[in-house]
Amino acid sequence: MCRLPNDPIRPRLAKRAAARLSLFAAVALGACPLIDLRPVTAIVEPGRPYEILPSRDSSLSARFTAEPSRPDAERAFLVRGPDGALEGDFSWDGAGFSWRPRAPWDPGARYRLILRGSVPTADGREARLDVDLPFYAVRAGAPPAVLAFRPADGESLAPCAVGEAALRLEFSEAMDRSSVGAALSFRPGLEFELRWDEGGLVAEAVVAERPAPCAVYSWALAAGARAADGAPLAAPLGASFCTDLDPSPPRVERCCALVPSGDAWAEVAPGLDGLAPGLSLGVYFSEPVDHASAASALRLEPALAGRVEAGGPRLVVFTPERDWPPESSYYLTITTGLKDASGLRMLEEYRERFEPGAAYLRVISLTAGAGESDDLGGLGVVPVSPSPPEGLVPAAVRFSAPFDPASKAAAAELVELSAFFPPGLAAPSLRWACWDSDDTLSLAWEGLASGSEDAPHYYKIIIRGGLGGVRSADGSYLRSDATIYLRAAPL
Repeated sequence: MCRLPNDPIRPRLAKRAAARLSLFAAVALGACPLIDLRPVTAIVEPGRPYEILPSRDSSLSARFTAEPSRPDAERAFLVRGPDGALEGDFSWDGAGFSWRPRAPWDPGARYRLILRGSVPTADGREARLDVDLPFYAVRAGAPPAVLAFRPADGESLAPCAVGEAALRLEFSEAMDRSSVGAALSFRPGLEFELRWDEGGLVAEAVVAERPAPCAVYSWALAAGARAADGAPLAAPLGASFCTDLDPSPPRVERCCALVPSGDAWAEVAPGLDGLAPGLSLGVYFSEPVDHASAASALRLEPALAGRVEAGGPRLVVFTPERDWPPESSYYLTITTGLKDASGLRMLEEYRERFEPGAAYLRVISLTAGAGESDDLGGLGVVPVSPSPPEGLVPAAVRFSAPFDPASKAAAAELVELSAFFPPGLAAPSLRWACWDSDDTLSLAWEGLASGSEDAPHYYKIIIRGGLGGVRSADGSYLRSDATIYLRAAPL
């Protein structure tokens, strides 16, 4: 439709358009928010420099006055320790987070909480952060330290024995015992266990094996050693010592015959040829020896049962289970397995031949009636004529060594007379036995019968020998049974 310029409708349309523009402007101006110019801040815990966290697993935290961009906030957060940046885990709660280290805090160590940089927030603002707070965990005091140790660095000493301490450590405070045991090591290796004092301040490394002689040992205590509250050692520590205080190997000085004398040993004869029944073999060394090694190092050839024991620091004693066999020969050998008190071995094997001074007991003679036999090495035959009516025959046996009261009583039971020939001959019996002197035994048997000159009767005397036979006062015995025959016939 076409309208003329002076058409009355135009003014009304213009008024309506102006009203609409005013309404739109009013709406537009009312929808525009006010700009928030307040700064974004963060509150952190710990909140003051040099605060002390209560435990080794305490958390740190940061809370913003506006919700931040979490990735940017985490990038701005850093915790540093003595060895550099620490790893940890974030846990968010709205506009704040907590942070826990993956490894527990070290008591006494100085840490830094750093929150630095620009962090945008959800409302378009930006947090400009510059926080750098030092703090500690559990305590802020000095870390534990080793106040003293023994042996001193480079010290020369003799190797300690099994069960003794190779190292003593004194600490500035009570220590965590398991961590010290794990942190302590020896080179070359030594098996040990730590023995502590009651307060946990002093530890001794007690060895389960003797350190080698003339060797250099070093020890190290790593930083893993901690105090009772978990504080690490101030610094790792180490030193060395030498087991060369005794550079001389042992050697045999002399051998001798010994007899017990109370709690000690008395020398009764120099050399080993003086050994007699009842005596022990003694070996003196140039220095104190390890008696455990002596037990396996001392040998006799041929073998002889007996015991090896310590007679003193330098003395080793061998005592046979039974008396030294008479008229025998032995080799004494001491191998290089023998060690001195410090663990040094003999350089050369020691070997000595000897013949113990013991001799066999012998029957010198046997006298019976009017007859006598001094040829008892063979088949001795002594003519006798039993006295009627009891058929009594007295006899006297003379030995090569004297008897004491105990050996006399035993010997009388070990001389036997029995019927020998002809078969069926009645057995005689002992009437009495007595000692005329210390080496002569007198006996009388009855019940012997005389044969004829052409057919005499024979009786057999046996004097028991060997280890179970007659023994003289010094313990000597007959090599074997002595046998003498009596030829009974009328005069």
